[in-house]
Amino acid sequence: MTTNAKNQLLELFQDRGWELPTFHHSLSGPPWESSLDMVLPDNRVLKGKGSGRKKPIADVAAAEQALANLESDPDPDSDLWLDAQRGDALIKLAAYLGVDLVTPEDKSQWLQDHEADDHLASTLKRWSDAGDEEAQAYWGGRGHKHRATVVEALIWRRFHNRILGPDALPALREILQLLTTPDDGLTSE
Repeated sequence: MTTNAKNQLLELFQDRGWELPTFHHSLSGPPWESSLDMVLPDNRVLKGKGSGRKKPIADVAAAEQALANLESDPDPDSDLWLDAQRGDALIKLAAYLGVDLVTPEDKSQWLQDHEADDHLASTLKRWSDAGDEEAQAYWGGRGHKHRATVVEALIWRRFHNRILGPDALPALREILQLLTTPDDGLTSE
């Protein structure tokens, strides 16, 4: 079963944590005219127009055009998703190799608590409130899942060079500290 272009567009917005698009319709029909014209959270403009004998058909036609426009306009966050996957691996590495977490149970529990989208999104908020300019740049206009993805990407961008060098263990410990809130029980060196 294939999904229509409108459903694909709505799923894309949900996956990114963006506010769902609003389709605007002509006042009379048929044929119905449907259009999308909005600025996305990444500052790209989404436009699409379509017509059909019913409103839903016009919406699908407008969504098809909007999806085609998105595909031809590169997503400035495309590297963000790749970096987030890499950052997630660094977070796991920090938990399993970090000396602050002693038992396997401690490590697993820490990951459950600190890899959750809720915790990562609140971490971005904490960093933003503390004046971190990158965190502030990503804070506004984004959904919960996207904010968690940003934290994972920033972990990769800030630590990958250190993890691959002689400074690996202190860098892993620093990752643990960055993701840990004061009431978690881990202390700084």
